Amino acid sequence: MAFAQENPLLYIYNDILYSIFGINENGKYIDNIQKLNLKNAKAKWTNVNYIRNGCNLKMYGCGIIKMDENRIYFLGGKFENEVSKSMIEFDLSSMKANKNENILGQNAYFKESMMLKIGEDQFGNYSIDKENSSSLITVTIDKSYFEKSGN
Repeated sequence: MAFAQENPLLYIYNDILYSIFGINENGKYIDNIQKLNLKNAKAKWTNVNYIRNGCNLKMYGCGIIKMDENRIYFLGGKFENEVSKSMIEFDLSSMKANKNENILGQNAYFKESMMLKIGEDQFGNYSIDKENSSSLITVTIDKSYFEKSGN
């Protein structure tokens, strides 16, 4: 990799593996994105320039929902001082982040990278045990939220 990235989100788009956000070797939250061309055996990791649009993306532990061929949503995540309930749209074709006005019903942090499965009536439903606890974090996003916002 071009630089160390601990706990990044991993996503494949058009045969490119993206390593998104995370923590650097000094424990600082980062909003960097790196990419690797999976079809080129000699490819090296390179940094990606993208438009942040004022979104705080120095985070990790967020969920991902694939919205269409080019767009994904980042849900929740952990920042340096808090866990988020935000939803951020990311367009991979234009490499542009946009904050979505909708928010999750509760703060959501996912210890492992994961992708939420799209269902018929809802865009995602995922539960994970909190460390050393029997309680669950559940994230459910109803399709109507995205239809109302025009996305």
